[in-house]
Amino acid sequence: MGGEATGGVGGTASVGGMGGAGGQGGGTGGAGGGYDGVACLKCIDPLVANGQKCEMPYNACKGDADCNAWLNCTQDCFQPGAQAACWDACDAAHAAGKATIDAFYACWCPDCASLCGTACM
Repeated sequence: MGGEATGGVGGTASVGGMGGAGGQGGGTGGAGGGYDGVACLKCIDPLVANGQKCEMPYNACKGDADCNAWLNCTQDCFQPGAQAACWDACDAAHAAGKATIDAFYACWCPDCASLCGTACM
C-alpha cells in the first residue's frame, strides 16, 4: 500500500484562437503528496467510529491477531514527524494480515489519501 509519492498532473496546453498560435505546453508537475501523521489520524478516526463506514473493517482488523499487531505498529505512524515509510515497515512486519489490512486501507484511503500521503499508495 505504501510507496513513493509522484508529482502532480501537469497543466494542459492552451488552445489557440481562430487562426492564432497555440498556447504554451503543460505546466510542471506538482510536489508529491506530503505526509502529516496527526492530520491523517484526524481523518481516519471519525471513519472508524460506531456506525461509520469503516467501523466493520476496523473491527475485523482488531479481531485478527496480525492485523491488530499492525494497528499497534501504525500508532507510531501518527506521531508528529513520522514518515509515511512507517506504514511500509508495518505492512512488511505484519504481512500475514495483508487481506484484512488491505480491506481496512480500502475503506479509509479514498477519503484520507490527501492527508495521509503515500500511506495510501
